[in-house]
Amino acid sequence: MLIRQGKTKTIGFIVNDITNPFYALMLNKAETVVLKHGIQMIFATSNWDPRKELSALENMLQARAEETGRRVWQDLAVMGIDNLEVSALSRLSLTSIRQPYERIAELAAETLINSIENNRMPEISKSFEPELVIRRSTLINNPD
Repeated sequence: MLIRQGKTKTIGFIVNDITNPFYALMLNKAETVVLKHGIQMIFATSNWDPRKELSALENMLQARAEETGRRVWQDLAVMGIDNLEVSALSRLSLTSIRQPYERIAELAAETLINSIENNRMPEISKSFEPELVIRRSTLINNPD
């Protein structure tokens, strides 16, 4: 919403492990997309430590608030993409996207077994529907 309203041109990402190829690929692709839209990207890594994750997020938000004269939690919205347990448990109450990891794992295991049993590589094209889990972090009070 804030990007659409022209109130921000920055997206921040916090990943658990920058050395994990998945996160590196995700950041690379995300940067390609946001730059095409004239949006800058910043990122931090938490090394799987929920305290570092929360601290990185608070630092990003505070920097953005100081830059724009806005108030953290009143004018700035934030969301996650992996719906880790810390998203709901922290004081942040982070809006996030819940991915169907269990179903993805089941399909991967079934595909592997079928591949071994049939001695051939299967062709798979499967989409999974994520779920938006709305929490306090995107429920901002913005009178603009």
